[in-house]
Amino acid sequence: MSAATEQAVQVSPMAQQLATQLQLAPVHLPPEISAWPPAPGWWLLAVLLLLLVGLAVRSWRRYRRHPVTQAGRVLKQIRTLPVDEQPLAYSTLVRRVALSLYPRAQVAALSGSAWQDFLCHQSVAINRGSSVDQHGNAGQDEKAVAMLIRATVQPAATFEPQLVESWLQGWLKAQRKTAPLLPEGRKAKSAMAGPVITKPVITKPVITKPVVTGPVTAPQKG
Repeated sequence: MSAATEQAVQVSPMAQQLATQLQLAPVHLPPEISAWPPAPGWWLLAVLLLLLVGLAVRSWRRYRRHPVTQAGRVLKQIRTLPVDEQPLAYSTLVRRVALSLYPRAQVAALSGSAWQDFLCHQSVAINRGSSVDQHGNAGQDEKAVAMLIRATVQPAATFEPQLVESWLQGWLKAQRKTAPLLPEGRKAKSAMAGPVITKPVITKPVITKPVVTGPVTAPQKG
């Protein structure tokens, strides 16, 4: 070891005396930063995520309960029916969707031309005061509605399933956007409950035979 190194290592008595007087504490490192509890910002982010998840679940449930969503599932079943049974199934479906979306007093009593006007007015292609839309579909919609109503009450009437279903899909699409659905779909659940695909009940006429009675004779006096 050189003389310069020995001189640097040696501590002067004055420095030792100064350290003793100051009584310096040993150096302590700060504690490690813990991940728990998280910062307030993380708590706020967690609450926001929970709210978003809750809103998404609620929206999904309402979407599933919406009469239009239920009607879309029923349409797949109606396609499998014979053609002669489809008009009644389509009419029943349309009536139940309307009762689910609109006040019963407004829809339940409609029949004939009034019911046809209501469906045409609510369709996606027909607007009040306009007979033809920008795509020229109003005439086809009117034809489909009239055909559906006629085929429901007259089984022998002409019926085109493709035309009626095309109108019905457009009508349902318009109802999802414009119809005044009641909160949480409570009314929709009651109106759409039960089987939509129904067959008409055909009753056989009761044939009665006339009762033949013989002539009434008065008793002879003896």
